[in-house]
Amino acid sequence: MRYDNIDKKFQESEKLYRMLFDYSMDGIILTDPRDGGKILSANPAACRMLGWAEEELIGKGREVMFDLEDPALSSLLDERARSGSVRTQLTYRRKDGTTFPGEVSTAFFTDDNGEPRAVAIIRDITERKHAEQALSESEMRFRTMFEAHGAPMLLIEPGSGKIIDANDAAVRFYEYSREQLRAMHIDEINQLPPEEVTAERYKAVERGRNVFIFRHRLASNDIRWVEVYSSPVKIKGQPILFSIIHDITERKQAEEALRNSEERYRMLFTNMTEAFFLGEPIYDKDGKPCSYRFLEVNPAFELQTGLNRKQLLGKTIHEVVNKPNSLAIEEYGKITLTGKPTHFEIFSKELNRYLDGYIFSPENGKFAVIFRDITERKKLEEQIRQRAEELEIVMDVAPVAIWIGHDLQGHKITGNRMANEYYEAETGENVSADAAPMRRFFHNGKELTANELPMQQASLKNIRVHNMEVDVLLPSGECKTFLGSASPLHDTEGHVRGSVGAFTDITERKKAEEALRKSEEHYRMLFTNMTEGFLLAEIISDEDGKPHDYRYLEINPVYEYSTGLKKEQVLGKSILDIVPNVSPILIKKLGETAVSGEPTYFEIFSQIVGKYFDTYVFSPGKGMVAATFRDITKRKQAEEALRESEEKYRTIVETASEGIWTADHEARTTYANEKMAAMLGYTQEEMIGRPVCDFTSGEDKIIARRNMEKREKGIDESYEIKLIRKDGSPLWAFANGKALFDKKGKFTGSIALITDITARKEAEAKLKETLDNLEKLVKERTAELENAYNSLKESEKSLAEAQRMAHLGNWNWNIITDKIYWSDEAYRIFGLKPQESGINLGTFLNYVHPDDREYVNNAAKKALSRGSYSTDFRIILADGEERIIHAHGEVSFNEKKTPVWVRGTIQDITGQKKTEEKIRRLADIVESSNDAIITKSLEGIITSWNKGAEQVYGYSADEILGKNISILEPASLRGEIERLTQKIIDNKDIKHYDTLRLKKDGTLINVSVTLSPILNSSGKLVAISAIARDITERKKAEEALAKLEKIRIKEIHHRIKNNLQVISSLLDLQSEAFSHLEVCKVPEVIEAFTESQNRVISMALIHEELYKGDKIDTLDFAAYLRKLTEDLFSSYNLGDKDINFKLDLEQVDLGMDTAIPLGIIVNELVSNAFKHAFPDRREGEIKINLSRIEPTVAGREIPDPDKHCMEKDSFRYKLGVSDNGKGIPEGINLVNTDSLGLQLVSLLVEQIDGCVGLKIDNGTEFTIWFNNMET
Repeated sequence: MRYDNIDKKFQESEKLYRMLFDYSMDGIILTDPRDGGKILSANPAACRMLGWAEEELIGKGREVMFDLEDPALSSLLDERARSGSVRTQLTYRRKDGTTFPGEVSTAFFTDDNGEPRAVAIIRDITERKHAEQALSESEMRFRTMFEAHGAPMLLIEPGSGKIIDANDAAVRFYEYSREQLRAMHIDEINQLPPEEVTAERYKAVERGRNVFIFRHRLASNDIRWVEVYSSPVKIKGQPILFSIIHDITERKQAEEALRNSEERYRMLFTNMTEAFFLGEPIYDKDGKPCSYRFLEVNPAFELQTGLNRKQLLGKTIHEVVNKPNSLAIEEYGKITLTGKPTHFEIFSKELNRYLDGYIFSPENGKFAVIFRDITERKKLEEQIRQRAEELEIVMDVAPVAIWIGHDLQGHKITGNRMANEYYEAETGENVSADAAPMRRFFHNGKELTANELPMQQASLKNIRVHNMEVDVLLPSGECKTFLGSASPLHDTEGHVRGSVGAFTDITERKKAEEALRKSEEHYRMLFTNMTEGFLLAEIISDEDGKPHDYRYLEINPVYEYSTGLKKEQVLGKSILDIVPNVSPILIKKLGETAVSGEPTYFEIFSQIVGKYFDTYVFSPGKGMVAATFRDITKRKQAEEALRESEEKYRTIVETASEGIWTADHEARTTYANEKMAAMLGYTQEEMIGRPVCDFTSGEDKIIARRNMEKREKGIDESYEIKLIRKDGSPLWAFANGKALFDKKGKFTGSIALITDITARKEAEAKLKETLDNLEKLVKERTAELENAYNSLKESEKSLAEAQRMAHLGNWNWNIITDKIYWSDEAYRIFGLKPQESGINLGTFLNYVHPDDREYVNNAAKKALSRGSYSTDFRIILADGEERIIHAHGEVSFNEKKTPVWVRGTIQDITGQKKTEEKIRRLADIVESSNDAIITKSLEGIITSWNKGAEQVYGYSADEILGKNISILEPASLRGEIERLTQKIIDNKDIKHYDTLRLKKDGTLINVSVTLSPILNSSGKLVAISAIARDITERKKAEEALAKLEKIRIKEIHHRIKNNLQVISSLLDLQSEAFSHLEVCKVPEVIEAFTESQNRVISMALIHEELYKGDKIDTLDFAAYLRKLTEDLFSSYNLGDKDINFKLDLEQVDLGMDTAIPLGIIVNELVSNAFKHAFPDRREGEIKINLSRIEPTVAGREIPDPDKHCMEKDSFRYKLGVSDNGKGIPEGINLVNTDSLGLQLVSLLVEQIDGCVGLKIDNGTEFTIWFNNMET
């Protein structure tokens, strides 16, 4: 088991390594750096990149991929030789002679044989180069526009304000050479004081524009007013401030002249480059501006609009333009009225130009407009906007995460789409470690503080952080590794204002590197320590291409041990050279696999070493074959022993404690063991040849024939049957029947295992006679099942604990010095303190159990010649405790083949051995249980099925395993198993769940099911265990008991009703017997008898309804009230009075403890209404209402609120009894009244824990709030 796990882990590791190698999108090439870079292997991606097949590449030097004269290649080789690894870009050459740029990461390593090797991971960066070229071309177009534009333009570093570049127009404007401008800072030109610069920036922010007004000094010391349009752009990845400068000195001078004097205004008006016109609004009758009249225009207006001044002055806009801009008319009127100037930019459809304008009111009732043509500027701005949009798109689609730190301390950090995906963040979310500490960061195993992160280091220290790896624990719990760099961002004054970082996710790369390393380690460890022999060879074919021999390429130590062939003796040689008489079957099998490529599995006996081998052969490459060998000699010997044990079968059958009975296809007895014959009172000879039906009678003969028909159909089952002994007495038997077929599948008869259950049947008969003990027995049996279940769970817990506590130590033995080195765990296994001195072979053997000492010593000695050993033995610790140890050792030899070292491991497998014993016992418990114990996958597939399940459901394990468990689900309960499974997945308990299931023969059975989760070692739910018990007979017994109980209770109700009827009749007779007495002629006496009689009848009526109804403990109170009022109505002699009943009753089921008091209450209240509500009236009405109410309604309806009532639980029912009679006296106290009936009402309401309310308004109305009391 232990080595199987190692083999499995090796295969998984090797599979992962191979998958990474084969399916990597990057090319991977392994080379020998000593031999001109000779290629040893290449993955498919590398072959696709270079256009070669792997077979073509292997053995070639690096010249197949590179121009050896390329200086970049020489630099790479020098750097790799110096540092051991390097990453750079090279030009690669394909097979067809074409080239492509590649990014390569290469490093040295040493293989398991100590040979130097080099690995190169290549990535084709052609597309990236194209993108870089496109970016370069884009920047070139920008540069062309920049140089050729007529407006002065500057590129400025945002942080320092240093001028990066200036176009020719700027050189002409500022009168400095380009070199002089590039050496200057913008502050040397800008003449506004810092506070005015700040004010201008705030003004721009308030107005939502990026336009600034400054004074710039020229080389001639002239000061010019300029309008600067500034926006950030990125050039070669660096943020740059792109500024367009317009000389607005003339406009500023014109505005100043306009304010100071009319003369200067006129000069400016005439010579200004901006268009100007003066107008007055025209208003309609409602006072709204509807047009305007031209009062003055300047030459620039004429030039820009093409309209003549003489044609405009004095005319309205409607006389000049067919459809003038109504919004402009409204705006001119508004500014004229308010006097508040405004600035605007509009597109004039009439002029097909963009205009930048300023509107103000120079005097009351007039407005003036100054505008200029900014069409060219708008075009430039659109180009800049498109450029910015392109950059934004590039940032969004860039395959790297880009984060921007918006402040010096890194309190606010946002990223692009890829950054948000990496960090599991929402768009625009602040992912700063200070603002949202939901992520943890690590570097080289150390957790980083917020200020140690790359972005914060860049901004706080004003440094650039290059290629820093950071492990990030994300909110989801996933850990990722990022590689990236960060740089500070500066404002125009050169101060750090934030930072920017770019990172890539290298999690998968790191995993791949670690997996590759582990795979190599696992492969080598497995190859050396695997328990199977391993052979790698190349096939040797004859002239016809038919395999006839093979040559050894590699073998492992186990192969040497198993075959006696040493590695140094066989490598490079053929098998026929070494073992001429080798089995031709082996050569044939290996050759077939090498030719077809299909793996094969076979067993073979080696005449050379006299052993059986279990062999698996596969082809790792063309003409190559690999094979694993496992010595199965002991298994073969065990199989032989098993065959010998079959001979003992007859003896076991004859001495079995149960009957064994076989019959042929005609149901004639062919064999009965001595126990079977004794059960029936016959000899074995008397039974042979007789039909099975001869031993049954009556209906059991039919059952026996049907059972044999099932056997013919291959149906095996367990069943009970009544047999007849020779003396005529019955023999109840439990039979496990199984069909017998020959090798051709022909039915030959059946065999049955017969158990005498006569005593059990007699006990069952007695059990049926004592039904009162059935429930107790069921509970006891259920408790036994729970105890067994708990015991099973406890055993599982012990098993898990035992597995967890396994120990493993390693050791080295210097044979020359006889000194032994033990690891700390090895000391602890032997109960010693770590690193105690004096450990040698003799000391070690002293701990070995005396009975095992010679065996262990011999195993060690044999290992000195064979090279290794692996064995289990016992040790005795100093305190006398005995432990079981597994030891494995490998011997090292010097050049003279003399053993000098033994290295190995020891493992305390005591717990494992105990666990195996517990597992065996658990398996025995499961298999011997009469309950069905089943395991199913989460998809519902049955994976285990014990004997109890076969007995309960009728399916054998062979029939049911691999099928869906829904096969046991009746059609009426489809989906129930799936719902129960979901509850287990949701971590809910399902114990003793009673339901129906379907047997193989189609019959329905009652089962009690308990479901339990099965978890793997990591706690993950992997399967579900089900324990089911057939409770069909128990259910039948419970149903019979329930029917008897229902009949018994109904009989009780019937008898109570009859007794109450007798009491009523006695009261009636007593009333008649006393009627002649003077005292009884008083009406109150007769009424007292009548009232008592009615009370008894009201109670009797409840028991009568319960007796007649389907329920035994609840009553339809609405139906009861209808019957009660009908009887009351007939019991009173109303004479000529016309009194009607009005019933508004909602169906309500009440228990007896509530129904009986309420029935008496209604009886009292209705009787009082009959007697007292209508003394002088011939007509009247009595109403009874019964309804459910919301719990909060009663609190609002109870009058004056009664504290006693309000302190009780919320009521859910309301009963009302009212009449429209004369009413009862006001202020009456229901508790202290002289009326026995009302006192009784008060007491009964209190008995049911209810509340009563009285309302006297046009009659009398009693309201009772109550709950249904549990009976």
